[in-house]
Amino acid sequence: MSLMSQLIESDSSQLLKYNAGDIIFDYGDSADDIYIVVQGEIILSKKARGAEEAFEIIKSGGLFGELALINNQTRKIRATAAQNGASIFSYSAKDFFDLIGADTEINQQLINTLVSRIQQLEDPVKINLDLDSIKSNQNEESKKESPGEFFLDGHGNYNREAPESYQHYLYSKDIDCPACGNNFKAKIIRRSRLRLEKIKDNLRKVYKNFEPIWYRIRVCPQCYYAAPGIKFNDISKANKQKIRKEFKIYVERKISSQFQAGFSEPRNLNQVFNSYYLNIACYNFIGVEKEQVAASWLRLSWLYSDQDEVELANKASENAYQELKDFYYKENNQNLNSQAKEKLSLLLADLSIEHGHHEEAMPILDKIVRKSTTKPYYKELARDKFIKIREENNQKER
Repeated sequence: MSLMSQLIESDSSQLLKYNAGDIIFDYGDSADDIYIVVQGEIILSKKARGAEEAFEIIKSGGLFGELALINNQTRKIRATAAQNGASIFSYSAKDFFDLIGADTEINQQLINTLVSRIQQLEDPVKINLDLDSIKSNQNEESKKESPGEFFLDGHGNYNREAPESYQHYLYSKDIDCPACGNNFKAKIIRRSRLRLEKIKDNLRKVYKNFEPIWYRIRVCPQCYYAAPGIKFNDISKANKQKIRKEFKIYVERKISSQFQAGFSEPRNLNQVFNSYYLNIACYNFIGVEKEQVAASWLRLSWLYSDQDEVELANKASENAYQELKDFYYKENNQNLNSQAKEKLSLLLADLSIEHGHHEEAMPILDKIVRKSTTKPYYKELARDKFIKIREENNQKER
């Protein structure tokens, strides 16, 4: 993973701009800061045999000024903006180490860069990098609880594209990401054009010629913030900062630095799966109510089921069950309105039955049926499920 992608969004950085020929630092200057090139090029030069000669050109994404990481050093080289000028990020040594001190790959890259530059200068500077301290930090980081693997084991490659006919149900809209402020285009569903065909026993709505769950999750391609469209702006100030500074780094560590968020036109099923996994990872990362995480696991199970991925559909459904169960019994769900509670209860009962926990489903279903204010459709579903379980239990007892 490049240093640029790790550090560019940090609040510890300072963006500096230089014109062609401007000197960033000179011979004998105190080595206080380390730099990342954002745009343009930087020329590094040294004094040799009474003359100055350039020995390296640092391009976008490159690191220089690393001598700042060694205590009480002065510059042995000059750094100059090339002919088209340059924009760079500046970091104090402390801030830089705080940001990347626990990343093994970047530390190795940093050490290699430092050693290479010193060899180029042929200057016997004693290196006092505290490698033991870095390794200790890495060990402590590795002991922290991991959020788990990003994709379910067995997740495959799904290249199916959205049908052209889907465009009839969509329109494009400019969206500002509430986390990082990036503006991007999102596909919005024209609800007025949807035609409901049926509602399955698991409460999945089936529409004529269109699948809304392909377009449920909105994703910022810049910071990877992902959330359902109706909740996209429901994010606290603290969580905005956390997403902006840390989430993209977390995702790229889990998957690959080459990972790309967002959607193409037409979008494909791989991108749809990615959007749900990003949403689940994002919500776990910032800590939202488990009911919202369960909703995305449930829809992932539907997506897998549509692809005849029975085992993966079952795994995703099991995760939805566990998250919803935790929310139902452990978290405060008093803010939900009556109908939302009934739907949540029915979903939990259905998932309990699906995963063989009939004894958990029975009292939930009974409560739905007995409640006078229950929506008639939910009451009928609950009654049917309750009777079916009771009949199955009676047959087992005979």
